[in-house]
Amino acid sequence: MDCPVELVPHLPDLLDGLDSLGCDPQRLSGILDRSGVATETVALDLGCGKGALSVALAQRGHTVEGLDGFAPFIDAARSLAERSGVSDRCAFRVGDLRDAPERRAGLVCLVSVGRPWGSLGATVRALASIAAPGGWILIEDSYRAALDPVAGFEEYDSYDATLDEVAGCGLEVVHVERDEPSGPSPDEAALQRAMEDRGRAIVARDPSRESVVREFLDRQQEMALVYERDLPGMIMLLRRRR
Repeated sequence: MDCPVELVPHLPDLLDGLDSLGCDPQRLSGILDRSGVATETVALDLGCGKGALSVALAQRGHTVEGLDGFAPFIDAARSLAERSGVSDRCAFRVGDLRDAPERRAGLVCLVSVGRPWGSLGATVRALASIAAPGGWILIEDSYRAALDPVAGFEEYDSYDATLDEVAGCGLEVVHVERDEPSGPSPDEAALQRAMEDRGRAIVARDPSRESVVREFLDRQQEMALVYERDLPGMIMLLRRRR
């Protein structure tokens, strides 16, 4: 989530009460269930945000380590785990997700984060190096719905080319789901409305922030439309060969 430096201290307020900042954790848990991913494995949630997926994984039976670069999100993740009764199964820490633990995880998740290692192929290979032999990798990414590249997002390719890039990394492609191009989803619209409400509250407290809050909210709305219309999501469950 792009955020102007001046707004970083206000980001927890803008996202207050919004535990899930990306793909529906229950949808992801369902994919793991249907694919037979064992629940007793250690799960690593990279870019865990406010902990919604980490908590869903802990509720599924995993022991979870969540990693995020934004300390207030880690505080929120710990609070969510406590409220959900799974704090004994979750450990959260602040850090660069590219500096993941050296221990091998049975399940590595990278959801609603992008491509931290540059290209999709480099990101998949980096995640595979963290996964244990026979371990699982859950990724949410995007594909280009249009024939022509999307300005500012030229690194995204067609659905078939994206799958080919992933398959070239030497992992088993177990399950793939893709969203179809659309307008803003009800979830995105609700998220935008919630941020608008919180933005007005911030401006009411500090009118000098009005222009930067408006710029941030407009940018988020623009980006949501790009991803819904031009760069729909795709979820991939991969497995490292033993």
